[in-house]
Amino acid sequence: MLCVRRRPDDEHTHARAHPDPGGLRAWTAGDALFVPHQWWHWVECLEPAVSVNHWLALPEDAAARVHEAVVRYVVGTFVRGGTASPTAAVAAWLNPGETVANDPTEEVELLSAVLGDTPTELVQPALLRALTHPDIVARVVDLLRADLDSASPRAKRARVA
Repeated sequence: MLCVRRRPDDEHTHARAHPDPGGLRAWTAGDALFVPHQWWHWVECLEPAVSVNHWLALPEDAAARVHEAVVRYVVGTFVRGGTASPTAAVAAWLNPGETVANDPTEEVELLSAVLGDTPTELVQPALLRALTHPDIVARVVDLLRADLDSASPRAKRARVA
């Protein structure tokens, strides 16, 4: 099965719960499959087989790794601060199998590494400046209001009043 979805909630559950008959294909010996960048795929061999997988690194992979490291840092901050359920936060925002670090230093080191080994002492203050930039805060406020309005019409009425 192939679909444009980078991170399924659970590979096996997703594939079985959301089968895409148009995406199911059978291959025979010697066939090759090219999976486009960020397309999720699921393979099930119906008989003994040998599969070879090769990941072709692309320039945009670096940007995705930085994005994921920033998300890990923000989610970790909420979880360690006790404002989010660890289980719910990890399930909603991190990739399957990932966990939140007990020590924020680990996430700063990860972010430092994916930013091209930027010195860790520069990463956290730069991230704080970026996250609190007026344009970013304004966008977050807009998204927060839109999310709350869609979740609760009552919240929208209370804010308007």
